Amino acid sequence: MYVLTDTFNGREISRHRTLRAALVAAERDAYHTRKANGSSSYIPTMILDSKTGDKIYSNGSCSLTDLAYTRIGVDGQAEYGLV
Repeated sequence: MYVLTDTFNGREISRHRTLRAALVAAERDAYHTRKANGSSSYIPTMILDSKTGDKIYSNGSCSLTDLAYTRIGVDGQAEYGLV
């Protein structure tokens, strides 16, 4: 289970069974924020693995497109492929 979190307001935006779904939700949330508030607007978000509490993605850490093709495995090694 992956949790998309608004780190600015400290609230959970959504929960997802797959990382791909969480990435799509993060993109969608960023799009709607920019659409409603201007092209330079954003809300800092983070995707967490709810089982381990590990941070998977945070605004500015990498692009969502890169993350869709790279995932860090349990042993710390990068696993490549569409997730």
